[in-house]
Amino acid sequence: MLMKEKETKKSSKTAFQKILNYLLFEDFKTPLFSSEYENLSENFIKYNKPGAIFNEALNIELSDIFEEILVDLSYNDRTEIIDTLLKDKDSYDGLLYVFTLEVHRKFKNINEDIPSQFLKMLLHYQSENQLNIFLMVYFKQYFYKLYETKFSKYSQISEQEYKIILEKFMTKKSSLD
Repeated sequence: MLMKEKETKKSSKTAFQKILNYLLFEDFKTPLFSSEYENLSENFIKYNKPGAIFNEALNIELSDIFEEILVDLSYNDRTEIIDTLLKDKDSYDGLLYVFTLEVHRKFKNINEDIPSQFLKMLLHYQSENQLNIFLMVYFKQYFYKLYETKFSKYSQISEQEYKIILEKFMTKKSSLD
C-alpha cells in the first residue's frame, strides 16, 4: 500500500504544474481564484494567439522564459522532470535523435557512446542544475499548444478554465506529438 502511495504522488507532476503556472501567471504558485477570474501574465497575453508558436519572437521569448523557470526549480522538481522525460519514450528518442545529429555535425567520426552522453547531460541538469538546450526544446514542445488556447476573457482565466488546462497538460502522454 505504501508503494502505491509513492507512485501516485510521483505521477502528480508538480514540477510541470509549477511550469504551467509560471507560463500563465509568472508565478510557480497556483492562483487562489478568490474572484471568478485571475489575471494572466502580460507575456502570456502577448503571445496567446493562433499560430503564435511559429513566431520567431515567441521562440526566443520561450527560450528565455524556460531558462529562467528551469534553473529556479528544486532538486526534487528537476528529478521529477528527468524521470518523466525518461518514461516518455517518444520524446526521449526524439531528443536523443536530435542530440545525435548535433554531435555528428560538430564532431565527425566520433566513437563515443552517444546515448550515454545524452543521459549524462540530462542527469547533470538534475544533479548540478546545468540547463541544456534539449530540455528547453522538450518543454517548448510540451507546452506549445498552451499558447493557442482561447479563454472566455482575453486577459483572464476562470477557475474552471484553469482546471481544464491543468488536466490537459498534466495528463499529456507524449510531449513531442
